Amino acid sequence: MPFFIRQAGRHVSGPFDTAAVRDWIREGRVTDEMELSEDRTVWHPSGAVPRLTGPAKRRTRRRRRRL
Repeated sequence: MPFFIRQAGRHVSGPFDTAAVRDWIREGRVTDEMELSEDRTVWHPSGAVPRLTGPAKRRTRRRRRRL
């Protein structure tokens, strides 16, 4: 599903495909101040859409090797 991007609560751009928005988030072109929407009605902070930002980082314990 395509996404719309809202900058500073005013200017809306899009729609853009999911892969493009995901790449732009990784590149820093979509910033934390921007919001994303699939329907131009419900808006979410750019970092709050898991399928675009990836899974939350989990803490994992590393096993120590016994010598």
